[in-house]
Amino acid sequence: MSRYVLIIHYDGLLAGSQHAMDAADSHAVVEGAKRLLAAPAYLWTSGTVPDRVFPEVQGEFHVWYTALRPGSCEYEFIINIAANGVWDVVKVGFGWYLIESFRAWRARQRMEVPEVVRRQPALDSRGANNGRTFDFSRDYEVQQQRLNERFSQAMHQITVPLGRHATTVDLTFDGTPLGTWTRREPRWSAEEITDAVRNYRAQRGLPLT
Repeated sequence: MSRYVLIIHYDGLLAGSQHAMDAADSHAVVEGAKRLLAAPAYLWTSGTVPDRVFPEVQGEFHVWYTALRPGSCEYEFIINIAANGVWDVVKVGFGWYLIESFRAWRARQRMEVPEVVRRQPALDSRGANNGRTFDFSRDYEVQQQRLNERFSQAMHQITVPLGRHATTVDLTFDGTPLGTWTRREPRWSAEEITDAVRNYRAQRGLPLT
């Protein structure tokens, strides 16, 4: 079992002057952090991202919220994850996978999967082959898109306090900075909104432009 830590630090306004956070905003932050950690954990351990991602008690990983640190406005979350995930077969560690996939999402780029991982057997938490094989070359686009959607949802929630009770938020995962935000992350990207509108119009036989 491997342990990783996500730190979310807010500064400015209420967060900076009183080291506190509005209760409603704090709830959104906690849910966003759980989503940010759970989505890649599902993909790393099983090869898929569920339609609805909220971490539950299971054998592969657990997400814990340890508390808001006294004297600051800093949240700490811990994820304990089994050592035998699908990607661990070729030594693609969960920490590396989360950091690289998150950076790719933020840059609006595709994260390239190492060639050796394109097709690997799925292992359970004990390291035994469970009879399934995940074809990353076939399924990767779908799962990566789903993961990017979860990252967008998560960061939309994590950036809720910006402009209201904080001016900046910094994310650090296992000692590696993930970035600084000064404004709220949109729930949907421009590309996702455009695709949704086009699909809506196509389903109803309306002009696409």
